[in-house]
Amino acid sequence: MMEISTLSDAELTQHLKACVARENDALADVIEAISEFDRRKLFTENAAPNMFVYCRRDLGYSEDAAAKRIQVAQKAKVYPSIIRFLRDGSLSLSAARLVAPHVPV
Repeated sequence: MMEISTLSDAELTQHLKACVARENDALADVIEAISEFDRRKLFTENAAPNMFVYCRRDLGYSEDAAAKRIQVAQKAKVYPSIIRFLRDGSLSLSAARLVAPHVPV
């Protein structure tokens, strides 16, 4: 593992940008996976009554984090471009959650 304090300014800039890109990719992947997991109702195979309970109990999300991800994942089923916008960083999870109730299904 690299010692971040030893990076040059240019290396740190590149490293930070790469980290943000990975973070955006990871978030988009999580939302996509929650969407498909929910569609298949796999939470029932894990003795959870719903996706929210599964996200809290098995994935360790807080109530707010679980609710945000589930709400955005449900809208992403209808509007898959949400995943692309999360991945490229043009849409944050919070913004996606705020607009989700106003986007017709």
